[in-house]
Order: sequence, then structure tokens, then C-alpha cells
Amino acid sequence: MDNKKIVDMNEEGSQSQLQEKYLQTLDTIEDGCVLQGTVAQIVGDTVFVDVGYKSEGRLSLNDFDNPPNVGDVVSVLVVKKEGRGGQIQLSSKLANEKNTANKLEEAFNTKQPVEGKFVSVIKGKEEDKISGYEVSLVGGYKGFCPLSKADVNRIKKKKKLI
Repeated sequence: MDNKKIVDMNEEGSQSQLQEKYLQTLDTIEDGCVLQGTVAQIVGDTVFVDVGYKSEGRLSLNDFDNPPNVGDVVSVLVVKKEGRGGQIQLSSKLANEKNTANKLEEAFNTKQPVEGKFVSVIKGKEEDKISGYEVSLVGGYKGFCPLSKADVNRIKKKKKLI
């Protein structure tokens, strides 16, 4: 009989440890944070993603550039920790945008080059003078490249680089 009491006490200890770990996970998830989650289920055009929260998050299949499969690990942004019905609201598109913005910011801070495509000419204060180019970057971001940095040689036909 004494052995049974010891087992019960250990079970209670395990249960309280599990509850404590569970509550700690709830504290780490905040609105706006990017998490890795596992696709748990796809029903129609709704994707359910397990991010370790009290319930699975749901998002539209249209939110993904490439449709995921059950078991895939995906990057998602927490839009709202407590959405309708207590479910966590997630977005894959916003996670990708935030990751892209972070990569661009890191490239800026470390002075690393990024690839882009010249899409249009930008005129300066004087109507006939070109000051540079609008550059299309990853993730729909736009940049500016001054004319003096566009090529190592002097550019005679400015629109040629577009």
C-alpha cells in the first residue's frame, strides 16, 4: 500500500511538471512572432498547423505559395494569439515577408550585396537628368540604385539596363 502512494505522488509530480512546461510554451508565443510548425491536417482549403500551442492554428491554403503536405514543417507568423473560438490565427505569407525583411536588413547591416532587377528609370530634380533606377528585390520589395553605382563603365544609354 505504501508503494502505491509513492507511485501516485510521482504521477502527480509528472503531471504538474507537464502542466508547467505547457504553460511556459504559452508564454513564449506572442503576436507577431515567426514560428516553425508542422502541418497537422488539410481540410478543403484550410490548413491546420501545430505550433505547440494549446490548439492548432488554422490558415487558408491560398496563404501558401506552394501547397504544403501533412507533416511538412512550415514557417508561420502569429497574427493573433487568441482568435475566434480560441484558435491561434497564423499567416504563411506574412511570415515569408517578415523573413525577407529580416534578410534584407541583415544584408544592409553587414553591407552584403543583394540581387535585384532594374525595372524603371528615376528622374532627378532636373527633368532630363536621370538620377538612378528603381530596383525590384525579393519579396516584392523595391530599392534604389544611383546611376553612378549601376555599372563600372559610364552608361551612355540609360534605359538599356532596364
